[in-house]
Amino acid sequence: MENTTQKKLKRRTKNIKKEHIFKKYSFEITIVSMISLGLFLLLENFELKFLIKQFFITFYEEIKEILKIIFGRFISKILKIESSDIFGISLLIFAFILLFLKWRHNLIIKNSVIDKCPKCSNKIHRIKRKKRIKILSYIIRLKVKHYHCHICKLRMYNIKGI
Repeated sequence: MENTTQKKLKRRTKNIKKEHIFKKYSFEITIVSMISLGLFLLLENFELKFLIKQFFITFYEEIKEILKIIFGRFISKILKIESSDIFGISLLIFAFILLFLKWRHNLIIKNSVIDKCPKCSNKIHRIKRKKRIKILSYIIRLKVKHYHCHICKLRMYNIKGI
């Protein structure tokens, strides 16, 4: 048993020494690599400007082709839709946004002031929220606090706008 713990300690010290060496000499390693790369570029007949230019030109052309494929299909589908359909869809989206905002406003007004339990008028205690409540409160931009009455076991939320 003592043998295994000694082996583990030796492994840990070796790993710590390796990490320590790289941390200690990282500047020197960087300088040596920069000097060697500089000497290589000076001594070798290397057309670096041409290669970089060629790389960016081919990269640009590939991105252009991908965007043509994606947006070409998207635009062709949009052109098939009639203008009345677009207007109808935009009205529906606007109506759902207004409905969402009204629902959010009603939540804030209904649950914004909670000092005592509504059933037994006793003191309420704050408890931890569930993850889904945290995510939902982040999405709809509300401050949600979860409360619990120890006497009547009622759970309620205090909701405020951000």
